[in-house]
Amino acid sequence: MAPEPNVDYEYPVEVKDAGEKGRGVFATRQIEKGEICCWYDGIVCSCPDFTPLAANIFAILVNGTFGYTQSLDDEKRCILAGFLQPIRKGGVAQLCNDASTTYKNRNNPLYKKRINVDHDIHYLSKEDTYVCLFRARQRIKKGQELLYSYGAEYWEIRNKREEEGETFEMMIRNIVTNITTDDMVSFFADNDFTLKGYVNRITAAKVFVLDLIAERQTAEQQPEATASPSQSN
Repeated sequence: MAPEPNVDYEYPVEVKDAGEKGRGVFATRQIEKGEICCWYDGIVCSCPDFTPLAANIFAILVNGTFGYTQSLDDEKRCILAGFLQPIRKGGVAQLCNDASTTYKNRNNPLYKKRINVDHDIHYLSKEDTYVCLFRARQRIKKGQELLYSYGAEYWEIRNKREEEGETFEMMIRNIVTNITTDDMVSFFADNDFTLKGYVNRITAAKVFVLDLIAERQTAEQQPEATASPSQSN
């Protein structure tokens, strides 16, 4: 799991209903600019030997649904698969909503003004892992929702899925071609968001992704079939 940054700190946030967006993270008191609001809790998926695509597939399978992911280190293929339910105190940054619900207004100055938190990633050399904090980029009033920017790539992928009606089960079959049975798909689509559920998916996901990498490497090494020259009598 991601390391808990400060067990004694009283994080000034709570998770509660955010209307049509579902859940959101809200300030329980006034938060000053630069202050730590919360942190991103989840499973650190460190995949230095994976390709970027394989690392993303691994994190997706660990999440078990269309969950939350945060890149920690692109070079080391290190991704944080965020918990869909709060588990530890203050570990709710992954539940912060985007300042937009469509991203169509991304160039609107008002949208940018509404973004009131940024992520702050730190490498912990002693533990050889990372922690992702969310800090206030401006003063946040008590009761105000913490709003983040997911970025263009997130919205492009999400909008495409919605347009095509792609479910999580369909996505698994499309990108993890060695997951071939309904039971396998159901295992990763299971909504078990306990620590045990995440641990079980980590073990299985690593096996499937390593097999998938091996399959693709084998396919790339296969010489292309060449037609034999025609013989004339």
